[in-house]
Amino acid sequence: MKKIVLMLAVLLGFVFTGAAQTVKLDFCGQPGTNPGVVTEHWLNNRTKGYAPYGTAELVDLKFEKLSKVLQLKSVGKNVEIYTAKPFEANLDSRFRMSVIYKGKGKLRCGLYGYGEDGRKMTEYQAQAIPVDAAGWDQRQFFFGVRKPETKQVRPYISVTGGDSMMFATVQITKLADAEKYLLPSHNLNLWYQRTKGLNLARGKKLTFDPEPNWKLTKKGDTDATDLTDGKFNQMRDQLWFDPGAVAWFNAMNGVNIILDIGSVQHVKKAVIRICGGRLPDCNIKFPYELQAYVSKDGRNFYQAASMMKLNESEYELCNWKTHYFLKESSDTSGIPYEPISKRFGSSC
Repeated sequence: MKKIVLMLAVLLGFVFTGAAQTVKLDFCGQPGTNPGVVTEHWLNNRTKGYAPYGTAELVDLKFEKLSKVLQLKSVGKNVEIYTAKPFEANLDSRFRMSVIYKGKGKLRCGLYGYGEDGRKMTEYQAQAIPVDAAGWDQRQFFFGVRKPETKQVRPYISVTGGDSMMFATVQITKLADAEKYLLPSHNLNLWYQRTKGLNLARGKKLTFDPEPNWKLTKKGDTDATDLTDGKFNQMRDQLWFDPGAVAWFNAMNGVNIILDIGSVQHVKKAVIRICGGRLPDCNIKFPYELQAYVSKDGRNFYQAASMMKLNESEYELCNWKTHYFLKESSDTSGIPYEPISKRFGSSC
């Protein structure tokens, strides 16, 4: 196991209460004298698998009130740093990592999980996305503990071989119970429950009006079957980066999704997953209204069901049949990657 981790396993970890709690870590602390210590908050991964190790160094560069930032410069393999102190966790824990960075390359974030003693590694998680930011930018990553034996986690960030990036802050939040249910990684069971039975849409091609135009999800030109292939997105809580999703930019007048199931059949319900919510400087609204139409000939359509979005002042009218409400705010975790299962014509 990692020597650095073993040496620091006795340090007190970050402790969270039941409510959402956030720890914001920057790189303005006292630099370490040991090659494996970046600051009192961060360690450089110096295990053999990462040799040659690249560099993890503090540089004088202002970001808001901060005077120093971290530069990760890889050589042949990834260069990685992780938190010096562990975070308490259990099987029900969900974490959000918000990273402010700039540079070009592949940004990688994840978690190391450990048992009670902080020595034996119980799990490893990783998410990586390509980024290209000449100025400061921000990304969020979501992780959920997967192993019951995991009692501590150490978040990490890394840069892949040959890349160089700078980091200003890393904000780590342990989500409150109410926020967890807004994450696709947490409510997979709900999705599977809603889609039990014969899926009449499975494998069918869809037509769209207007055509999807969000370039990050158009990769591979598979939009026509992305929503009917029966596959759940593989990017956890980053649906809008997933080429297996379908998305529109500036679809102010709504979109039409048409499915031809090939013959007249009984349809019990329609289920859909939709992104929505708001991040700083970025507002991805949930649909104002969802409408389901049916047709026997493909020409004459009749409305089967509809559901309208409520304002926050009307949330008590939400019944998930004709009206729905989901909070859209910058302080609500996970909403930008939220799955919404809607059952048309029956209770939800």
